Amino acid sequence: MNKAMDKIEAYLRRCRELNAFCRENGWIDNDTLRWEVIERSGECLEISVTFDEVTTQGGGCVARHIERFGRMRLRLDSAGEVIAGQSR
Repeated sequence: MNKAMDKIEAYLRRCRELNAFCRENGWIDNDTLRWEVIERSGECLEISVTFDEVTTQGGGCVARHIERFGRMRLRLDSAGEVIAGQSR
């Protein structure tokens, strides 16, 4: 992976925008996070994202892993750092 891709990966692992795709008040399993660039336009990228949402039962035990997916628009600076992200 090149440096720009590493920076995008790091951003996705910590951003809150991916939570918009969680539907059952769970959390994102970063080990299942996958993404790909769909479109590039200047400083903006359109990406598709998939991951598992992990949910728990009343006792705190993991109940389910639910596959989630969506699209995001990312704006990058000249160094390839993500400066803004928006779920779509």
